[in-house]
Amino acid sequence: MDIKRLLLAALIFIPFLPFSAQAEPMNFAYLQATGLVNTELEFGGVSADGNGLGIRGSWIYGPYVFSDFRFDDADLNRGTSSQYFAGRLGLRTALDIRKPMRMDIYAMITAEDIDLERRIGGTTTNLIDNTGAGVVVGGRFGPFYPIEVGAEYSYTDFGQNSSQFFSVEGIWNASNWLGIVLEYRNGTYELNTRPDIDRTDVNLGIRLQFGGDDI
Repeated sequence: MDIKRLLLAALIFIPFLPFSAQAEPMNFAYLQATGLVNTELEFGGVSADGNGLGIRGSWIYGPYVFSDFRFDDADLNRGTSSQYFAGRLGLRTALDIRKPMRMDIYAMITAEDIDLERRIGGTTTNLIDNTGAGVVVGGRFGPFYPIEVGAEYSYTDFGQNSSQFFSVEGIWNASNWLGIVLEYRNGTYELNTRPDIDRTDVNLGIRLQFGGDDI
């Protein structure tokens, strides 16, 4: 896939989101505590896995604009650790489909910081320690209450390095105020001077939702 074309398509797509067909929107206002149940890295013939903790948050500004953030901190075996932060700003729209089904699509710009390091003896090696910017496109689909599913693709340019990730999640809304989230995320850090790093995350989160769909 031509990444430059993907970026251009996403940026062209963003301004038209507010003019799409409108329906009842889904909830994009929440604070979420996340357990990184299993994080796996593969780099240069080495495999490392472990777990950690994370936090997510999202807020909306009117019917279309929203922002979110995520921070993950994972300790893995083989002396490896990972810290990741992303702050994102985007536009969403709700598609007009047959009730009770609901669907939102969105596009975002993102700023990310990733720090993966490995300690062997008294020596610490930075596998990747970069800050960059990228784009995200995704959607959320509610076939029936209280179930939702979502998927998104992200590309981030770190200068000489880059990353591509695809994630899917399932959400069980125990109420308008509480949700349980299961996420699977897989992708690659494509490095210019080192072997690429493949990453897979399985995360389980508890989400406090602010006001359900009424915000």
